[in-house]
Amino acid sequence: MKAHPEIKLVSRDRGGDSASAAASGAPQAIQCADRFHVLKNLGEALEGVLARHLAAHRTSQTEKLSARPLETTQPRQSPKLSPQATQQMQAKREERLAQYQHVVALQKLGFSQTAEASQVGIGHATVSRWLESGAFPQQQPRRRKTSLDSPLKELAARWEAGCHNIAQLHRELVAGGYTHSYH
Repeated sequence: MKAHPEIKLVSRDRGGDSASAAASGAPQAIQCADRFHVLKNLGEALEGVLARHLAAHRTSQTEKLSARPLETTQPRQSPKLSPQATQQMQAKREERLAQYQHVVALQKLGFSQTAEASQVGIGHATVSRWLESGAFPQQQPRRRKTSLDSPLKELAARWEAGCHNIAQLHRELVAGGYTHSYH
């Protein structure tokens, strides 16, 4: 570099040895970072900015969750089913409807409930329930019970009281007889 005084610009890495070599070999030249290190510096700066924004976002999400009361009941909505499961449910409904219509027709012909049940292939109690209701009974989706259903009100009260430490809440559940693991 000393043999070439026309050098006006030196592109180098961030190391101290490169800086001192460029300064002694071409003191007249301007030193700058090479493309790789410019992009590396940019990437590191962007990571820092994004990490700060993510931390602020998570903090605001936690504050929103802490301010919102814990729901003690699950909303009643049917689960999203696959097309095959929907078709299967529809086929079962149609079969029940046909059985119901058969029971009603046999009733009009004067058959006993026991004979109707035997003829249609369903239980006597089902026949009785259907005829008593006077209309085709639509089946409602069953609410699935979880092991948290019984202590849910206590959990909601503790949450509202300010205990947002999940591990602490689990310890209290275990002390009250909850048998499932933390996970």
